[in-house]
Amino acid sequence: MRAASDVFGDIKAAKPPAQMVEIASKIIDQLEGPFDPSQFTDRYEDALRELIKEKEKGHTITAPEEPKEAEVIDLMDALKRSLGQSGGARRPPARSKAKARTAPARKTAAKKRA
Repeated sequence: MRAASDVFGDIKAAKPPAQMVEIASKIIDQLEGPFDPSQFTDRYEDALRELIKEKEKGHTITAPEEPKEAEVIDLMDALKRSLGQSGGARRPPARSKAKARTAPARKTAAKKRA
């Protein structure tokens, strides 16, 4: 066991933006529903029981490697970058089919006037 401060101590305390709270609330509302415990599988409990069985058989159990510390990113910045809102280069908008159809007609009308 490790102290919570050892794990979460580097994370700065911050109040989430209201927009992010609203998005999270909508996601939770969409996913909530009835819960049937008989359909729930606790993978941690299953793995622990498997380790106990191996230990009872006399096998040596080795501890897994410590996980690498996760890189904490700003989700809103990542979303903005993925949408091209960070001021970076943006793709030009694609021509719609309607514009593509009307463009030749204009050229034809221009030739008739000349």
